[in-house]
Amino acid sequence: FLAMIGAIAQYTADKGFDLVFSLQREDNGWGAGYCLSRPAEGIIFLGSKNFETYAENFRGYNHSNDCWVVWGLDKAPDGTVCIASDNEGGAFSAVNHLLRSGRRRIAFIGNLHSPHWEFVERFAGYRRALRAAGIEIDSGLCVDSCLTLEDGAEAAARLMASGTAFDAVFAQTDMLAVGAMRYLLSRGMRIPQQVAVMGFDDLWIGRAVAP
Repeated sequence: FLAMIGAIAQYTADKGFDLVFSLQREDNGWGAGYCLSRPAEGIIFLGSKNFETYAENFRGYNHSNDCWVVWGLDKAPDGTVCIASDNEGGAFSAVNHLLRSGRRRIAFIGNLHSPHWEFVERFAGYRRALRAAGIEIDSGLCVDSCLTLEDGAEAAARLMASGTAFDAVFAQTDMLAVGAMRYLLSRGMRIPQQVAVMGFDDLWIGRAVAP
């Protein structure tokens, strides 16, 4: 969220407002302080590790016609302003791009059993794109992984060690994609000539690597 916070801070400063940043503890009482004391004229919520608690608590507090904007909820009652990524649609488009480039053995690297909705949707978009192209989902191409740079490299290593043929990798995040690229390049693979690699999130790290 650092890039988002930076952009919000710049915009509020340009408009003559101060931005107060608060890292809330994830318990049953978060948000209550704002509702009672009104320390700000508006509030922007940026995510939570526990999405269901995040959504439920927000809906419970949102009864006073305050200025609320929520990142991460794609639906909310009472016309609340919500902003969310189209995770499934984005993944579907990304995998379609790989398919149009002629790739047919597209691996997926990411958390296959994540409770977080954005990762669930990205995996769903990957599967939907392959099915739409008439390609069966190959479990051997789906590599379960955590989400760090090192996890991406480790997942790519496991993929290569499995002996499963692949000509592209769609990673659940940019960090995983860069980690996978580093490992593949270290093994002499040419990117994208031999293996195309695509991530998700448009993080700065994607602009700091080559190819």
